Amino acid sequence: MKGLYIHIPFCKNICSYCDFTKIIAREDVQVRYISRLIKELHSYRKELSNIDTVYIGGGTPNVLPLYLLKKLFLELKDILDKACEKTIELNPEWIKEDLLDLLKEFGFNRLSIGMQTINEEAIRLIRRKHNKEIVKQAVELCVEKGFKNINVDLIYGIPQTTLKTVEEDLDFVLSLPIQHISCYSLILENRTILMKQIQSGEMELLEEDMVADMYDYINDRLKKSEFKRYEISNYAKEGYESKHNMLYWTGQEYVGIGCGACGYIHSIRIDNEDVLNRYFESFVKSTERIDVWEQKREFFLLGLRMVEGVSKKKYKELFDTEPEKDFDFTDLVGQGLLIFEGDRIYIPEQRLEVANMVFEKFVEVEP
Repeated sequence: MKGLYIHIPFCKNICSYCDFTKIIAREDVQVRYISRLIKELHSYRKELSNIDTVYIGGGTPNVLPLYLLKKLFLELKDILDKACEKTIELNPEWIKEDLLDLLKEFGFNRLSIGMQTINEEAIRLIRRKHNKEIVKQAVELCVEKGFKNINVDLIYGIPQTTLKTVEEDLDFVLSLPIQHISCYSLILENRTILMKQIQSGEMELLEEDMVADMYDYINDRLKKSEFKRYEISNYAKEGYESKHNMLYWTGQEYVGIGCGACGYIHSIRIDNEDVLNRYFESFVKSTERIDVWEQKREFFLLGLRMVEGVSKKKYKELFDTEPEKDFDFTDLVGQGLLIFEGDRIYIPEQRLEVANMVFEKFVEVEP
């Protein structure tokens, strides 16, 4: 399989925790960007001949005027018609009937809604602009318009929140007619508003034990629901796992279009310019050929994120050798951090919270 990722870097406001490529821009800049985006699309004509999944992310794709979205979709029409999964990220406060009609017209069949939390104080702290009622109405409108594959993003570990906050967030999310939940722990990233607030003493991060309790609560609660965990941070009802994200975790190829996007084609990682003015001058910032050793490491670094882990048979097919000949798994198995079971190698679900300990071992190994 092969995927296409398109990055829309525009937002109405900047969230305090976000380190993705994003900008608040005038409409004339957005017009110029879409034209540039289409030009980059044309430069990948050969690679885009057999795309299986399309994912439009951001930023906030639905802050674009409808006519600009339509202009982009018209350029993508042949790809959208053939792709099996077509996802777009949406902020709930900008979900309107005419937008959903446009998405339906062009065959989008998966929506990812950035809720993060419904706690009013937490929403204010992370500088979001929705509330509980806006999210509820947005999801209901999506369902009314016939969308049957909806993801909601949830963030836990926000400063000044408690276990009760997470409980209320999950109560609300589980009451919605959705099929997928992505749960992420708040991560302090460089060059973000939150980082500055923490460094200045204006705000404090939660204690690690509190964040761990939130993590455990989420997993225990969702385990009793219809949502099955299939990746470290992702839960889905049967058959609704994200096909596009699975491409990343299984080391498949994808084309990245737009400012700040990245791609992986023919063992080459391509990073686009992540400053808008530079992107207007040149699409690509850097390219790097991933050698076989790095591909082997990434096979585990990405694949072990999934609950089912990786396949020894697949490793043999890709690299014509056995994983045990390239890596020493003795310590990880001995500590109960890795399990070998038939064809599968995986991290036990109860140890996924310390998956970084496993990943560090693969990062440290030299060829």
